[in-house]
Amino acid sequence: MTQFATAAEFAARFGITLTDDEETRADGLLAMASGLIQDEVKQTIALVEDDVLTMPGTSDDRITLPERPVVSIASVELAGTPLVEDSDWYLDHGTIIGTIVDDAWPSSGGFGVPTQTLQITYTHGYDDDEIPGIVKGVCLEVVVRVWVNPGAVARETVGDTATVYDNMRFSPSGLLLTNDESRKLRRFFGDRMRSIAMGS
Repeated sequence: MTQFATAAEFAARFGITLTDDEETRADGLLAMASGLIQDEVKQTIALVEDDVLTMPGTSDDRITLPERPVVSIASVELAGTPLVEDSDWYLDHGTIIGTIVDDAWPSSGGFGVPTQTLQITYTHGYDDDEIPGIVKGVCLEVVVRVWVNPGAVARETVGDTATVYDNMRFSPSGLLLTNDESRKLRRFFGDRMRSIAMGS
């Protein structure tokens, strides 16, 4: 499972020393928190090598790849024929731009027609030591909240002391993101969250 922070980082953030059992529990919670973040921004985020995107051909000359950041493009094939980088297409950040001007292709300047298959093999995401600080920070804070208050209790009274653990305006009960965390993640990933441009 993907995990955007380690048990050691959690222990340092929380200022505790973990037992073996606690380390296992922390790893499990961090993996679940990482999944929440992926669901929120609709991105894998972690590094994926040679991921294959298969889609119908398109007359559009720009294809925005769905996963960011794009690290490299291994190949672009239209109807089984390899397209040549810099000659047929080039990469501009996370967008492949077609430069085909050959009468052999049904749609000059684009990437074929819907009856053809376009296949793009690319590597995307962040290596373990390059996970953005906002992602790592949110992952850790989600787990800190659950660790402090595993039962998601809003208020506890012991004798004359009343402790408020949770205020739904700022912090949700259980393993969830706060509204503020969701906004920060969405702001950071921005156009990375947009769907792939399928063309016409």
